[in-house]
Amino acid sequence: MLLGMLLSFWGCKKQNLTQAPTKFQSHVGTKSLAGSGSSLAMGGDVGWLQQMEATGYIFYDNNGVAQDALAIMKSKGLNSLRIRVFVNPSNDRIYGHCSTSETVTLAKRAVAMGFRIMIDFQYSDTFADPAHQTKPAAWSTHTFSQLLTDVYNYTYHVMDTLKTNGVYPEWVQVGNEITNGMLWPDGGTSDFGKLTQLINQGYWGVKAVNSASKVVIHLDRGDRGSYYQAYFDSLTNHHALYDVIGMSYYPIFLQSDYTVTINDLASNLNNMASRYGKEVLVAETAGPDTAVQNTYDLLVAVANKLRAVPNSKGLGVFYWEPEAAKSWGGDVWSSWGSNGQPTGAFDAYLYDPIANPTSTYTYKLISHPGAAGLALDNYGSTTDGDPVKQYARGASTNQQWIITDLGNGYYTIVNKSSGKALDNAGSTTDGTGMIQWTLSGNYNQQWAITNLGNGYYQIKNRTSGKCLDNIGSTTNGQQIQQWTDGGGADINQQWAIVYP
Repeated sequence: MLLGMLLSFWGCKKQNLTQAPTKFQSHVGTKSLAGSGSSLAMGGDVGWLQQMEATGYIFYDNNGVAQDALAIMKSKGLNSLRIRVFVNPSNDRIYGHCSTSETVTLAKRAVAMGFRIMIDFQYSDTFADPAHQTKPAAWSTHTFSQLLTDVYNYTYHVMDTLKTNGVYPEWVQVGNEITNGMLWPDGGTSDFGKLTQLINQGYWGVKAVNSASKVVIHLDRGDRGSYYQAYFDSLTNHHALYDVIGMSYYPIFLQSDYTVTINDLASNLNNMASRYGKEVLVAETAGPDTAVQNTYDLLVAVANKLRAVPNSKGLGVFYWEPEAAKSWGGDVWSSWGSNGQPTGAFDAYLYDPIANPTSTYTYKLISHPGAAGLALDNYGSTTDGDPVKQYARGASTNQQWIITDLGNGYYTIVNKSSGKALDNAGSTTDGTGMIQWTLSGNYNQQWAITNLGNGYYQIKNRTSGKCLDNIGSTTNGQQIQQWTDGGGADINQQWAIVYP
């Protein structure tokens, strides 16, 4: 009886239904969800895994059951793997292995389990980083001209071997942490012209095999925005070819908690994406294996900063060797405990940005980029009954929404600017425009939010059972409507929920 009275009252709100609703042509099926615009890559670098297995290390799940490490990590929310490759490595269990054949074997196994893949070309016989960029021994006496051919041929060979084995990496790093260049001394940053030529040879080697693989240029110190800008300005001036800017972010090396520098990382991610028009990712991050809660918080914070990069240009975050337990001789930055089980830091991979929302946080609701990629916006109005529209993503609080869990399977979505709730106007009709109204607890203001598992959410009204829908429009100012549930497949009904 109460529900009927509420529907009768709220159904009288101002709305324009004088014209029969007509839905714009759906974009369903016209754009793959893989890669850009898809779910955030929540990954890990697992280069030591095969050596750990070869030495008899046993991985256990959190129930103490021995299991395949990749299966455990996948169950804990990892969806992507970063796999390094050395040119002619030794058999040293820490500093060697990662040959082409070993890399292909691990990548093939990972693809069969559904992981997305990043290949990390280090162009060395062992680890390359800002302090070490040693040429492979076989290339050490080669001229610069020969070195260019080496980079192209080697890159092509590894990529082609991966392809032959059914592996098509989504991302490929041309060099690892090349902050000070690569293949020293020829490719040092004292000569960006030569460095760029080496990068471009790697780029062409990747694209000759798989044009869809995104080439990543990866530096360390992701919170140092001024350094990145100077570096990538130099690459731009020398016509470097790449698709993605990758960053390492290890706040503990600065003897500070991540909270001191996380906003610097966010600023750098946003600036790189806008200044160069590139996608961005965090290729490496980690926290001490003993600081479980802090590492969990670090991962969540980094992932949320990537979700907040405008225009869905934040691609993902990769943890440095999450499985490499210190007890095996791995790394103090792993997320694997002395009991052979993943630590609680792994739970960050399962973090859902709206699982436990509170009024402390505000979010933007962004339509799928294949539909429009525009933000839900109240246009600055404070008036009951005014339309909720879409508009290009910006910094305004008109696009910020407080999502509150009602504890009954539904949420309220309240605009930060007006303090009024997203409301379906009490209608059960396809094409009804969404409005804002004073928060009341009414069913018209209650929304089921379902994680579709691809980085997007379906938002369904309790009164009508219909979904929040941008009707396929790419026009600023288009009023958001409700429409019959498309079964989760209609990208007009898919919304990213991100921090501002």
